[in-house]
Amino acid sequence: MSSALTPIKSKRLDEKASLQTLNGRLELYVLRVKEMEDAKNVAERELETIRERMQKDMESLRFRLSGELEETRKKLDIELDQKARLQVLEQEQHVELVRLRSQVKELSEIKALAESLKVELSKEKANALSSKEELSNLTTQLQAARRRIKELERENRNLEATLSDSTKELEELRLKSADFDLTRDSEITNIRKEMNQKHQEALAQWKKDTEERLHGVEKEVRNYFEGVVSGLKTQVEDLSTELDSTKKELDRTANDYEESLKVRQSLTDKVAQLEREYREERSKFKDDRKVYETNLEKLRSWKVTKEGEFNDLMDVKIALDAEIEAYRRILDREETRVGLPTPNTTPSKHAGRKRKSETASGSSKRVKRAAAPTSIKIVHLDLEKDRIVLENTSDKPVSLGGWEVRGRADGQVFRFPNSYSMRPKSKMTVYSSKRNKNAKDERKPNEDSFLATKFSLNPEGDFAVLFTQEGVPVCTKGEGMPADEIRALEQKVNSELDDAPSAEGCGVM
Repeated sequence: MSSALTPIKSKRLDEKASLQTLNGRLELYVLRVKEMEDAKNVAERELETIRERMQKDMESLRFRLSGELEETRKKLDIELDQKARLQVLEQEQHVELVRLRSQVKELSEIKALAESLKVELSKEKANALSSKEELSNLTTQLQAARRRIKELERENRNLEATLSDSTKELEELRLKSADFDLTRDSEITNIRKEMNQKHQEALAQWKKDTEERLHGVEKEVRNYFEGVVSGLKTQVEDLSTELDSTKKELDRTANDYEESLKVRQSLTDKVAQLEREYREERSKFKDDRKVYETNLEKLRSWKVTKEGEFNDLMDVKIALDAEIEAYRRILDREETRVGLPTPNTTPSKHAGRKRKSETASGSSKRVKRAAAPTSIKIVHLDLEKDRIVLENTSDKPVSLGGWEVRGRADGQVFRFPNSYSMRPKSKMTVYSSKRNKNAKDERKPNEDSFLATKFSLNPEGDFAVLFTQEGVPVCTKGEGMPADEIRALEQKVNSELDDAPSAEGCGVM
């Protein structure tokens, strides 16, 4: 049958077979291209899903870590407050201990005084006993004097009786001699009267003097011993009162000392409890920090792994794009060879896409200066109270994580926390406790503020510069310095950026 065909028919059959073969290859090419495009779309969707998942994971991780950091910061503030209160309690305990020592010293002095008072009281008691003995002796002497007076009175009565007997005898003699001596009767009578009168006067005077002398001695002795006894009674009462007050004071001091010992014991227990809690909190904080660092290290390794997977996927995508482009060129050549009209092919939009690390390193340097926000300004430097005031003039929050405020002197740097974001239309104050010891108390509760311990301004004049995390100057402010020197420093900062100086002494990049 083939021998019966003409050459033209056989040629046409050969062309038809070749066209069928080409169509088959073309169909295979088209199917392969569709498969490659589907694989590329699937890879792009997977890549987008991975990106979204990575972004969500990073956001959730950042939010969780910022919350943990805030909680850790609050715990640290609480620990610092507890430490300050503990120091205040230790100072109060030291003052109480000093006061207790003085009270113990006073107690020992009071005990010594009480011992001396006891010795004096025993001496006074001995004196009182000796006085009583002397009083008894004087009483005995008084009784002997009274007995002597009675004996004298008895002798006086005997003398009076003798005198009366003599008088009677004289009367008898007078009567007997009346007859014999009539001439001398008047003289004898006068003499007898005179003798009797003198004797009566002498006896009365002697009796009076004796009684007066006895009354005076008795009164003097009584007054003396009454004064001595009353003085001794008064001294004994005073000593008893003083001894009672001393006993009460000793009891009160002992009670106060026992109470102070109890308070000291309670304070010691409280301090020990606070120290245990502080150690527990510190160990917990260390464990949390270790866990946080471990998680952070895992996240970093996971990020590196994901970046490697992303780069591998990008390599596969680039290879697929190159293969698709090669298939398109082959189809174009085939269509041109066959004589079919070829459509204008355009290169893929993603053909020139590079890896993530290459684009990041190339673009970061070009946009570095343009990335700094123009809304953050240093509005005030308070050299006296050692503080800096910053202001955000925009309507959006600005993240100041890793930003720095540098002073003119070397080493005077304050770095903002990585999680800090400044609110829109707000001000923020950086207090320094290096010179101003009351900076912590001057902070207001509702304001954005930070407390720096190492950063400090020069009280005679300083120049502050605000830098971004990449080291780009954002704003400058000078205070307490000559205007020419401030302008020179601003020009120096602006010359490093190849920019002109800005107005009002604030260079904004």
